[in-house]
Amino acid sequence: PIEFSDDEIKQIVLAATLMSSIDREVHSSEWNLISAFSHKHWKGKEGDLQDFLQTVLIECQSLLANEGKLNKKVEELILNFNTLYSSEKKNAVIDFLSNIIEADGYLNPDESNLFAIFLDRLS
Repeated sequence: PIEFSDDEIKQIVLAATLMSSIDREVHSSEWNLISAFSHKHWKGKEGDLQDFLQTVLIECQSLLANEGKLNKKVEELILNFNTLYSSEKKNAVIDFLSNIIEADGYLNPDESNLFAIFLDRLS
């Protein structure tokens, strides 16, 4: 299995939560995948993970309220993925984001567009 640092997990979880919430609703099926991924890979304290997950949800709400900030954050995530991640890790991110958008059984156009940006820029 691929090993991720806690900093990498934070970036991946933020990207996945943005993907999940871009349609203005985080479905339980999507959140369950994000939570399971986080718990599987997190090396720090459980309490720190729970605090982080709550912070991510709040940050996503703030980003979704400001398109400029959202676009800047997506660009920052893509830059980090492209400069700091191996091809194997980037492929794992793409697979994970794909699982997120498929989790609720409905492909929202905003989810599809955001996924296309990640897919295009990380390939």
